[in-house]
Amino acid sequence: MSNCSFATQNPAYYCKYFAAGRVLNGVEYTQRIFTPHQVWGHCNNKELVKILNDAQASCNYSIHDTGEITLMVDEANRSFCSSSRINDVRACTVEISSDKKYPYKITDAALTALLNLCIDWCKRNGIRKIHWIPDIVPYKYPNPAGKAVGDGGVDEAKKAANEKAMIAKLDSLPKDEALISQHHWFYNKPCAGDYIESKLSWLADETNKALETIKVGDIVLMEVTKIEGGYAYGCVKIDDPIEPVPKGIEVGSRVTINKGAKVGGLAKNRGDAINAKYANGTYVDVVDKIETHYGVEEARLKGIWTWVALSSLTLVQ
Repeated sequence: MSNCSFATQNPAYYCKYFAAGRVLNGVEYTQRIFTPHQVWGHCNNKELVKILNDAQASCNYSIHDTGEITLMVDEANRSFCSSSRINDVRACTVEISSDKKYPYKITDAALTALLNLCIDWCKRNGIRKIHWIPDIVPYKYPNPAGKAVGDGGVDEAKKAANEKAMIAKLDSLPKDEALISQHHWFYNKPCAGDYIESKLSWLADETNKALETIKVGDIVLMEVTKIEGGYAYGCVKIDDPIEPVPKGIEVGSRVTINKGAKVGGLAKNRGDAINAKYANGTYVDVVDKIETHYGVEEARLKGIWTWVALSSLTLVQ
């Protein structure tokens, strides 16, 4: 079982509490559920891993405001994330940095990263299609505006009924199809919150478009059919093969920053070393703009909001 290849992997951010393997009551399970959560706060990896460890909780991945994805529990293991062993033994769980107040909004960069992670997870786990079915469970806890996370507790009867309904639906699907689930199906808390939940239909649709049109060995062209909210929709597979064209760094590209990279742009700090926290070859950022300064072609990165020479960036394929 593999992990996301473009996720940051740093032992300092690994959670302490998880169950080794994906075994429950003597039965071994494969991943067929994808469960996004909101962190309830804009925190960095160091802060998040402390929060989770203090609560004896964990997640498989976290997503920061910048769109950085970080491995926190190996996918081979069950995290303690969704207040349901039945869910988590089958799930990839993802904690996403968010606002602390209703509707618990996340950044556009984090939402894009969630989509990229979902597509990657499906491909690596042999998932052909993923479903978001909001009415799959008989009971729904409210997502109360402004209510603190963890206030509501659990109704064991409702939780058991929801787990049973979810697994009945999962078992009715082909083995290469998956579900998106929500924490508030099992515990009375506003998680993942109204904002993320409003994006889950989009998440499933866009993931399925990628899975339908992109297979190993395929060469595809993207035809944009609609642009809405900063996202491009539509992916069309072409029937006649063409020679692949090497892709360069452009606006919207996901890149890593090479070690030793310098600050570019026109500000006074041009030439200063970029913090090694970002210039480490693993931190992933998104190109916002490309310009030439002092004869050097440079990209402005959304996450760190800094100009960096294209020659100091590596394209994430």
